[in-house]
Amino acid sequence: MVYFIFLLLFIFIFISMLLNISIIYPLIIGLLLFSFYSYKLGFSFNEILKMIFKGGKKSTVVIKIFILIGAVMGVWLSSGVVPYIVYLGIKFMNPKFFLVYTFIICSITSYLIGSAFGTVGTIGIALIILAKGAGININLAAGAILSGSFFGDRCSPMSSSANLVANLTETELYVNVKNMIKNSLIPTFITILIYLLLSINLNISMVNKNIVKDISKEFILTPYLLLPAIIIIILSLFKVDVKKSISVSIIAAIFLDIFVQNRSIVETLKYMIFGFKIDNNNLVAQIIKGGGILSMLKVSIIVFLSSAYSGIFEETKILKKLEEGIASLSKRIGNTPSTIMVSIITSMIGFTQALAVILAVQFVKGIYKDKYKLALDIENSAIVIAPLIPWNIAGAVPASIMGVNNGLIIYAVYLYVLPIYNIILSKRR
Repeated sequence: MVYFIFLLLFIFIFISMLLNISIIYPLIIGLLLFSFYSYKLGFSFNEILKMIFKGGKKSTVVIKIFILIGAVMGVWLSSGVVPYIVYLGIKFMNPKFFLVYTFIICSITSYLIGSAFGTVGTIGIALIILAKGAGININLAAGAILSGSFFGDRCSPMSSSANLVANLTETELYVNVKNMIKNSLIPTFITILIYLLLSINLNISMVNKNIVKDISKEFILTPYLLLPAIIIIILSLFKVDVKKSISVSIIAAIFLDIFVQNRSIVETLKYMIFGFKIDNNNLVAQIIKGGGILSMLKVSIIVFLSSAYSGIFEETKILKKLEEGIASLSKRIGNTPSTIMVSIITSMIGFTQALAVILAVQFVKGIYKDKYKLALDIENSAIVIAPLIPWNIAGAVPASIMGVNNGLIIYAVYLYVLPIYNIILSKRR
């Protein structure tokens, strides 16, 4: 019966994506089905409600961070922080090493803003435009962008997914960040080497950088605009609570928005809540937009509903047989390969990175004695595998933003190298 409900949930989510309906509705239907099944098992209506809210309550800490991330993205865009990062990234580009540069600048940007979608939607689009003008294979360029975008989505203290994993595994965020950076050094080096070889074969001599001029027309640019990003980095080094560090960064960006970009406090607050946009149709207006607290509302609901599932699963033990099967598998092939296999499946049936992560943690947490190893393996699997699944939102949305097809997945080198490296590493222990 449990597998049948999962099958129905998969079908409902698949249909919702085909019809462009929010995934929230099939998640609610699935939650009702699991609730009904729990009732059939003998649990009372009140007990089931308590399970749902107990599970959902676990997501409240993450949702608070989501709200702050939405606000900081809105004010980082309006104050010129993100535009200045994009400006610097393109201005100092060396076209001979286009793919290497693309991966590195997207990695830096995604680490600073903590969002794969935010990276793709800003500097990612700018780099795609440059690639088209230079005659570069668009899927190749998009693959490098996707790789770099999920570098920071995985290990930035600003990342919603990193905060979600820390919350689900009951681990300390900054310890996880340190572990992830250390673990990614060799995969990052290998990725750069592969993109270097591919860049040499491209034989590019120049790219059109007119977008740099367009950004300088829309924003007052000064090195002071890097201050909010520097604050995040410095406070993370001192392991300041991420909510406090984001709040301080927001305050700094508000001052920059008012005193550098000459906006009113009303405008600034509007952008923090509703997101930023430029009122014209030029190229900069197409890439410098988004953010805002309301932009995080949908993902917050998805995470709450997904967490509610875990509340039912934990209390009813309806996944016990499946978890026992995974435990048996881990004894044969090891924890890391088992987690990667489970993450591939949850990424395929979950359709979103958040649901894939929550399901993966639920399925494999029983095989780990070290919760920090669990957190690292989830970050090295579900987080980076989800964008490799064509129908998963984690990969489908970036492809749509950049206007490319699923061919970009082939060239998202980092997303392959990281899990493969960790499988090899686990076998050597």
